[in-house]
Amino acid sequence: MRPAKPLVQQIQQRVIELQKSYVLLQEKQARETKEGALQLERSALKLIDILDMIEMLAPEMHDATGVRIMQKIQRRLLELLRTWQVQEITLTLKDEVQPGKVRVLETRVASGKNSGTILEICRKGYQRGDKVIRPADIITAE
Repeated sequence: MRPAKPLVQQIQQRVIELQKSYVLLQEKQARETKEGALQLERSALKLIDILDMIEMLAPEMHDATGVRIMQKIQRRLLELLRTWQVQEITLTLKDEVQPGKVRVLETRVASGKNSGTILEICRKGYQRGDKVIRPADIITAE
């Protein structure tokens, strides 16, 4: 008959097993957090596409009631994005290009403007924290 493992060895073995389980749980949580963030960003992009459509449609609507309804929809979609901590990338026509936050579609000759100055914002950009979800599409001075 084999003697039972001393109590200290049993405890050490159990501690090792618990440490391995802890590491595996941490890895699983990190994966799930990353997957959740990616899913949120995909959902945010779908909402942003709807906002783009609303902005394109709004000038075409001549009925005041229709315009109010579209504005309400737009506000609610923006509120939802804010709850997800997604915000518009703020740019002005005086700004210089911000690498990673914009996509330059075209450069034009513009007198009196420094090279790289934003001339036109064609499509809004959005970010969540410091991560750009969709860069803004812009036209810059040459």
